[in-house]
Amino acid sequence: RYEEMLTFADEILLSEEELTPAERNLCASAYKNVVSSRRAELKVVQAMAAKAKEEDSLRESLGKYEAEIEKELTKVCHNLIKLVEEEVIPNKHHIKGAEAIVFFRKMLADFN
Repeated sequence: RYEEMLTFADEILLSEEELTPAERNLCASAYKNVVSSRRAELKVVQAMAAKAKEEDSLRESLGKYEAEIEKELTKVCHNLIKLVEEEVIPNKHHIKGAEAIVFFRKMLADFN
């Protein structure tokens, strides 16, 4: 369900209202959980590929799946970075106060 949360998180980030700490945390949590699940999938696929040394067809399939996961992971991270850099930070309604500015700068660092 974290994938679905991304849609709502994006809507929250694109809103014209100042974001509450709870809304900021919801958005960060949605992205963090999607990225974490992809990273876990990637580790499993890499472990399976390491064990499948002599099975070329399996290693090839796992390699393709690994590339697909990496592509999805990159897309999610780039989407968040673009959203924060181009929409959230320039929109002064979102970031009133040092705490909000630090939150979004940290978010950029976490997903970069």
